Amino acid sequence: MANPPALQQILSPLPYVLRHDIGGYVESVRLSADAIYADADVSPSEVPVDAFLTMAGVWRLWTLVDGQHWLLRNSLAFSSKHGVSGVRLGATTLRSTDGASVDLRRLWMNLRALLLRHDAFFLTSARGLRDVLQGLAGETADGR
Repeated sequence: MANPPALQQILSPLPYVLRHDIGGYVESVRLSADAIYADADVSPSEVPVDAFLTMAGVWRLWTLVDGQHWLLRNSLAFSSKHGVSGVRLGATTLRSTDGASVDLRRLWMNLRALLLRHDAFFLTSARGLRDVLQGLAGETADGR
């Protein structure tokens, strides 16, 4: 089954592999949606399934970006304490001041800002799909 149109639009500028990963994730969420709604004590009338699936995809994107940002930031910080100026991955050396490290930090900051602007910042602290669904239910109850 296709992803919700809103999620398709959000994912369209991303590389194929990332779109495919998130799409597969959202499909597995779709198959488990009844159990997730029951666990969260939220009904589809409170949060429509397409809205939940869209935010589950956005949350998946956030967790991927946030996890890579955390890993790289902490690896570089730990390395610098021991006099190492970068982390080597294959033929690439990552340093905190250039290249992919700066791009990843910028992506992380932009995604955080985007979530904040769209009243979806609760996704940054969600620990699972139950939290995502309950966060959406809270946003709906607040009239946002």
